[in-house]
Amino acid sequence: STLRSTKFADVPRRLCASPHYLATAPPLRQPRDIANHNCLTLRRNPGYSVWRFSDGEEVVEVRASGKLTANSGNMLATAARHGRGLILAPDWILGPAIASGELVILLPKYSPYPGTSPLHAVHPFQRFVPPKVKVFISFLRSHFGEGYDWAARPSS
Repeated sequence: STLRSTKFADVPRRLCASPHYLATAPPLRQPRDIANHNCLTLRRNPGYSVWRFSDGEEVVEVRASGKLTANSGNMLATAARHGRGLILAPDWILGPAIASGELVILLPKYSPYPGTSPLHAVHPFQRFVPPKVKVFISFLRSHFGEGYDWAARPSS
């Protein structure tokens, strides 16, 4: 590849749904209950997806299937906001909808596994990285690094 990738953040992942969806959905008390729900899944491989959750020391695997599969996390987040089902995604996609109340975090006692998704800056590979690229990546690390609240409203 002619590109280089530099990680600048680890973004928490969440299981969410809209209050509208939850008003008519079956109860959701533990990860295994996900099998009774419509799951909005990323299309990586044909068939179903496996969602993993950490339950203390045990990792629980759940088959996630539903009526909508897409290759765009933003599209799935829009569908979730409109009450179409459960979504498991990083906060950089879900954060604004969580902040506005359009989505609520589910099963807080069970963290998705892995708990974070890495976020990278991608730039052309060069033997000597231009100073402006280094400064921009440094800004991304300092602004979006550890402790950044992806669910905060932009004005805060």
